[in-house]
Amino acid sequence: MARFSGKGSKDSDDSSHQQSRQCWQKWEIMVRCHITDIDWPNLQQLYKPLLGATMAMAPKASSGTTNFFVSFDEPETPRRLIEKQVDRFYVKEGEPLRIIVFTPAKRNTIAFIHGRANPLAEEFIDLLLGERGAIVREDVLQYERFNNKQRIQISVRYRTRAVAEVAWQMTQREGGWLGLQFLWLDRKIILNEIKFRFNPAELMHNIMIDNDMFNENTILIDLQQKWGQDVVKVALYFDQYGQLTGGGLVTFDNTIEAEMHIISLFQGTNGTLDIESCKVKLNCQRKWG
Repeated sequence: MARFSGKGSKDSDDSSHQQSRQCWQKWEIMVRCHITDIDWPNLQQLYKPLLGATMAMAPKASSGTTNFFVSFDEPETPRRLIEKQVDRFYVKEGEPLRIIVFTPAKRNTIAFIHGRANPLAEEFIDLLLGERGAIVREDVLQYERFNNKQRIQISVRYRTRAVAEVAWQMTQREGGWLGLQFLWLDRKIILNEIKFRFNPAELMHNIMIDNDMFNENTILIDLQQKWGQDVVKVALYFDQYGQLTGGGLVTFDNTIEAEMHIISLFQGTNGTLDIESCKVKLNCQRKWG
């Protein structure tokens, strides 16, 4: 079909693909820090390694700590911060050191594409699946079509966020008249999170976020061994000085299968599940929305 094939259309998509890759070439990390009383320019002055960074996404408050993404034009500084994981800095003289935590930025690459079944839409889907055009087959790690004669329903995992952004841009541009929609498969669509509580007293005298035995990395590894590799992230809640507040969140993969896995974990329970991780009991509940 002329609208989706031919040199002009491909050049346009390739240009969009290249622009998206350049945009996402910036090295991005997630930062967690209590900054409700200081703004971004002040934080950069107080914590000098952030001077070369730009705030890539607006802060999101969570249990007294603010989560936000920052990006760099070079890879060395974010690499060092990720290796450091936890650091501290002064806000005011005489106050305790404030905590700042760095983790890799994990942008969603999984989408659900759906709409009316028709030949034109099917041809456009071929572009999104890398059969031809700006997206190549190697950029599509996996996809699944759901049987429905009247509607197109496909979940797609792209190789990188940059590629997924290209697919999103293409659908925004062409999907309307084809009756197609592109949805990011994330916690707004699927229920892939488990919240938990624990008693900080079980940690004896070390209730800090950088506890060697009980921290986000050790819990993640332990839960992956117990529940499987679709556990992708553990977040512990902490105050501005790094003391754990007794709560946290387990995130599974952004797939329908992961949501079904969580459902199976809670089968036969009264809605709560106790599990020991790193010698601490976690009282778990499904997170609804």
